[in-house]
Amino acid sequence: MNRINIDHYASFIFDFDGVILDSNNIKKSAIGEAVQGVLSNQKVNEFVDYFVGLNGVPREEKIAKYVPKEQYKYVLNKYESIIDIKLKSAKLIPGVKDVIHVLSRRKKSMIVLSGGTQAEVLQLLVDRGLSEIFDGVYGGPKNKEENLQGLSLDKPVLYFGDSEVDYLVSKNNGFDFVFVYGASNISDWRGKVKEWQVVKSISDFNNEG
Repeated sequence: MNRINIDHYASFIFDFDGVILDSNNIKKSAIGEAVQGVLSNQKVNEFVDYFVGLNGVPREEKIAKYVPKEQYKYVLNKYESIIDIKLKSAKLIPGVKDVIHVLSRRKKSMIVLSGGTQAEVLQLLVDRGLSEIFDGVYGGPKNKEENLQGLSLDKPVLYFGDSEVDYLVSKNNGFDFVFVYGASNISDWRGKVKEWQVVKSISDFNNEG
């Protein structure tokens, strides 16, 4: 990709899973475990593909699409109990902390916009000493478009995401978009990136100096 001039942008949006935290595979494994015995084996695989393919959409919305109403709470609670334990040990994407600190020193506005539960994302940032750097942390149960409503971001805006949902949200709101593929669950991203700028990790974007 072409080198990005960070000084061109006033505001930056970060997706969380796969962009800041290396957590996509943890969540993929957890949702498969949560629906075992609830869905048939064929449906489990189909649902897991659906779940990770809509990375950026709140979990409640995705689970409700496939899981019978009477078992919805069971699956949601089981999924959340699994990730509550496993996400505590999840690592930051290499280099992301350096980039965030560069932007902070340059007085850039930064928010986190996640499909994960807002309180969960905030706590994970607190645990890693990053929460106070961001001007806001937004997540489920609202979706990303809903969370952007009412926010006043100084423009131009650059959005870092790892899913097609992130790209569409960015495009719908007139933001520039960078696809971060290193920890993404999108296996066929190379066929989708004609309009996307691409980096393996946000560390590739660090152009301080």
